[in-house]
Amino acid sequence: MAKTLPRNSEVAEQFELLADFLELEGSDQFRPLAYRRAAQRMRETGGSIAQLAVEGKAKELSGIGKVIEEKIVQIVENGQITALAERRDRVPPDVVEFMHLPGLGPKTARRIWQELGVSTLGELKQAAESERLRTLSGLGAKTEENVLRALATPRKEIERKPLLGQALPAVRAVVSVLRAHPAADQVSEVGSVRCFKE
Repeated sequence: MAKTLPRNSEVAEQFELLADFLELEGSDQFRPLAYRRAAQRMRETGGSIAQLAVEGKAKELSGIGKVIEEKIVQIVENGQITALAERRDRVPPDVVEFMHLPGLGPKTARRIWQELGVSTLGELKQAAESERLRTLSGLGAKTEENVLRALATPRKEIERKPLLGQALPAVRAVVSVLRAHPAADQVSEVGSVRCFKE
């Protein structure tokens, strides 16, 4: 029986998670950014990225080089990227979720985990309620409020930053409408979209 190849979105999720882990480790920004761009490319690709990688053709796509293609093949053969499996053993799974809460990025998530010993969402809630987060320099009452508010929201409703491929069409549609307005002088995308970032 032929092996079922993972969907592009499943492959992309592993690269995004690996990028999260690398950011938590304080890795240089190049690799996480490269993995996020590759994940975006995978989501935008019409055919099976796994099939292309197995055939040695994935690296022909923009943003996917030999190393990323090898990692895709690891997913096909083993179910996950080897480097991701190693990091899952070292880093508690909830710590990755910390960095997706409003006001907490990878550096802050790492500090909360390593300096306060907080490794679960429950412990994070307790640390915010007992005002322990503000013992870390740069964090204060506002951060604790934001964390508590986010944790009170059902997990499904906590939104991650939208992918560029999801946001760009909506932004371009709004820009088009605004440009057509007679009062408009200059209209342009701004922020992350203008920089082509998530």
